[in-house]
Amino acid sequence: MNYEYCTALNHRATVLKEVDIDLSPTAEERYISMFGFDNSIYEHVKLTKTVSGFKGNYFCKFLYFDIDNDTDQQKSLDMARNLCLLLYNMLNVHPNDLFISFSGGKGFHVGLHQNLFGGLGIRKDMADRINVLAVRVLMECFEVTMDHIEEVAAESYKRCSKRIFNEMDLSIYNPNRIFRLMNSKNHKGGLYKIGLTYNELNTLTLDEIRELAKQPRPFRLTFNPSALMPNEDLCGLWKYALDFDFNDYKNKNIAQGKSAAFGGFYAPSQGSRNNDLFKQAAMLFDRSTLSEEHIVQLLDLINRSAQPPLPFSEVEQIVRSAFKKTLPNRAAKQQEIKSEAGAENFQDWFSEWADYYTTEPTPTTCLFDEINADQEFNFQGRVGAFIGKGGTRKSYGALNVVSQNIISYDARAIYSSMEMGKVEMINRTLDVSFPPENGMAPSVFYRSWVKEDKEGLKQRMKEAAKRLSDGLVLSNVSKMTAERYYQDLQRTKELYGPVQILAIDGLSMMGGKGSENERFEQHTAELKDLANQENLFIILICHTTKDAKPYMRDVSEYVRGSGKILDNCDFFLSFSNLIDPGRSTAENIEYYKNFGHIKYYNKRGTGLTLNKVYNFCGLTKEMTKSNASPMDFMEYEAFLKHIKKGKTSSPSGFPQV
Repeated sequence: MNYEYCTALNHRATVLKEVDIDLSPTAEERYISMFGFDNSIYEHVKLTKTVSGFKGNYFCKFLYFDIDNDTDQQKSLDMARNLCLLLYNMLNVHPNDLFISFSGGKGFHVGLHQNLFGGLGIRKDMADRINVLAVRVLMECFEVTMDHIEEVAAESYKRCSKRIFNEMDLSIYNPNRIFRLMNSKNHKGGLYKIGLTYNELNTLTLDEIRELAKQPRPFRLTFNPSALMPNEDLCGLWKYALDFDFNDYKNKNIAQGKSAAFGGFYAPSQGSRNNDLFKQAAMLFDRSTLSEEHIVQLLDLINRSAQPPLPFSEVEQIVRSAFKKTLPNRAAKQQEIKSEAGAENFQDWFSEWADYYTTEPTPTTCLFDEINADQEFNFQGRVGAFIGKGGTRKSYGALNVVSQNIISYDARAIYSSMEMGKVEMINRTLDVSFPPENGMAPSVFYRSWVKEDKEGLKQRMKEAAKRLSDGLVLSNVSKMTAERYYQDLQRTKELYGPVQILAIDGLSMMGGKGSENERFEQHTAELKDLANQENLFIILICHTTKDAKPYMRDVSEYVRGSGKILDNCDFFLSFSNLIDPGRSTAENIEYYKNFGHIKYYNKRGTGLTLNKVYNFCGLTKEMTKSNASPMDFMEYEAFLKHIKKGKTSSPSGFPQV
């Protein structure tokens, strides 16, 4: 996923998209927030004039460690080196997979990319969870307990008002924390924040590093974030941080260490008996299916360990209060159970039917007016299979549909390309979505430009990319499942807003267990459920078996995998090439470069079948409706007969190249 919203500061707080943050070297003080915000931050800042108090979701690209000794910078350098080695020895994190920088002041930053944790997601309490994660990583690296870290941090706080453990500042994990931007100047010492490789950190002296920091320096990460594989140990620590119960932890402290474990029970402490018992009763209502009578009995047993215990009647009153307090939670759980139920009554379904026909659909197009009309200009909740032999432009067809809907109807789409690399994906997106430049395809033009002026082109594309805005969200993660698409969908909605289209380029690359047929059958059924649940238009690009030929105008019977694929789809488009008889022989078939054929079949709705010819522009890769008829082009059998008659040119009336 592409996380876009961050905060950059230059004299005052400004909310910017990540792509709009100026990363060029500057002698100014310039900062960026440690945590990014979802797009509701704009409304918050508009109303409050500050980012403080934001109640929306946060995201985090890196878990940072801020290593900072106020009086001895050499100790900061030694600890930065030590931490990198401990991360390698204790958690199997290679030093070259770390984001290391000199702050330009007193210390160093060491960052672990979120992909090492399997992704950190989006959360309202992200800062608190990252704080727990940081402490837990340090516990594993230094082989100490949390109590030991807290003890050392508390002592350091008395000295310098910072919670520091072994030169690592633990007070930085709050929602509004800012970091100096790379290659910006620290005016206190006159040095720049610069990136370092692990080799530089490990071999250069402190004076040599400070000498490097007198000027900004080009820096690239020593790793490709998208190529980082989840680290099993780090994923486990993140799971620990997510499961960490802050309330139970506070209860443990209140109980003076007498609780056996987080989520356990403890004797009420003197002076807070009512409060302690109430919290435990509420926990039982939230986490168990016990009756109120049973909870009263359990709580009374706990109450008897207090000195002195409360009267039984007061215990009953506490349980009744906890029952009332947890009613909203119980109602939410009941709604979840109802949503998972497989059987509903007629009225439930009729209500959805009424909503469907009275809610104005989001305008959507699928290349041809006749297809749009047959689908009543509403593709929400539909799954469309785009089928074709390699080279029949089915992926271009999907990208055209996505691009047209973003540009013409302000839609938002996730395009998941599990087979295509980022470079080729950007080339295709440029060609489909941007106008030609100097008579050249956009991708070709920009490739020549980037070699001459890389930074200039990047600035130009910031402005040009507004054509797509945040409507196109790209992913090339492989082994996806319907569940992971659901998770990505929720993250995208939190960051950017509603999503109308999910295009999946490469059904065969999806993950899961079982044979290919079993996986395809399961994936398409689950994706159909996802389309219904989220009111999505899902475009599913499907390959064919080797028996299919590029000139076959209906390859639905050759779709690779289970025939259940088409059963689980609402309609399909079969893509094929059109034979150019003027350039073809029986042994070597050539195809028209500027024409192609699509067969449409609405299998779940009207049953309509359409055979349409489209124009294809080699310059822009744009597909548009053609006035030509499929009858104007030879099918394979007719072409063979034409060849047998000894003819080598296109028949009269057929398109000429």
